[in-house]
Amino acid sequence: MQHNNPYRITWLLYLGVLVIPIIFYLSYGAMQALEGDTAVIRQLSKSGGEMLALACSGEGEKALHTKEQTDHALQDLKPWIAENNQNKFYVGGKSLLEDYNGLLGCWGDFQKTPNQTTAMRCWSHTKSLSFTAEKMLILKQNKIANLLYINVLLALIFLFLLISMIRGYIEQQLRKNSIYDLPT
Repeated sequence: MQHNNPYRITWLLYLGVLVIPIIFYLSYGAMQALEGDTAVIRQLSKSGGEMLALACSGEGEKALHTKEQTDHALQDLKPWIAENNQNKFYVGGKSLLEDYNGLLGCWGDFQKTPNQTTAMRCWSHTKSLSFTAEKMLILKQNKIANLLYINVLLALIFLFLLISMIRGYIEQQLRKNSIYDLPT
């Protein structure tokens, strides 16, 4: 039994050292999730600008291509909207789904009658939805940063306790071995 204690101490130290990378890995995973939110903000901003450009450019092959891109971009937002509709970080007036449906309705109106008034209304919808997504992203980032700080603090406390326990064990073994050492 006495011979296993040094190995137990070593394993405890390894465990303590492994706690920190695990915490950073979990935090990194949470930060990766925020990339999707950032992409949504970029997509919304780009779509709003394309709507304004379509109102000024008129019809043509380039306008048709831009309409298709904008339509695909707006449809690509559906999964994010569905995933974040009941999000506690929502800062808009109604719900994320209602805001998105308002934008889609405006986009449908713009496709039927492309004029500057409708384009400005659609741009206003995209700007509002983009602003909401940006504020949601900031709130999520703050929460993740706070969790990271708390996790690092807990890991450091764990390491300090582990080091104190190991130091106490080593002191105990030194005292015991100095009293019962055969050559002395």
